[in-house]
Amino acid sequence: MPGGYDEKSLRTRLSCEMNFEPKPLREAGAKAPKLLIDIQAKMLEGYGKGFENWATAENLKRSAKTLIYIRESGIDSYEKLGCKCSAVCVAAMVIRSKIRDIKMRQNEINEPMA
Repeated sequence: MPGGYDEKSLRTRLSCEMNFEPKPLREAGAKAPKLLIDIQAKMLEGYGKGFENWATAENLKRSAKTLIYIRESGIDSYEKLGCKCSAVCVAAMVIRSKIRDIKMRQNEINEPMA
């Protein structure tokens, strides 16, 4: 099986002999994830009419969910959206800092006494 799902890789992973390396955070210049499906690009790749119908409906659903969230959150201007985004970023930085502190403490605990 491709992608590290063969029996040996799974046994190594499950036995905790392999260290987990998280993927690096997205760089500032990297492309942001696309929230909507680019139907025109997919049609040029050779997708059919059925995919076009599905993607159109899926894009409408995603747009509706976004609009509902924005309205329920009371965001009615770009300023409020910016404030909300800033608050989420700050909360994420605090959580990352706490995780880093916990990992450092775990390493201190796991180090053998000299």
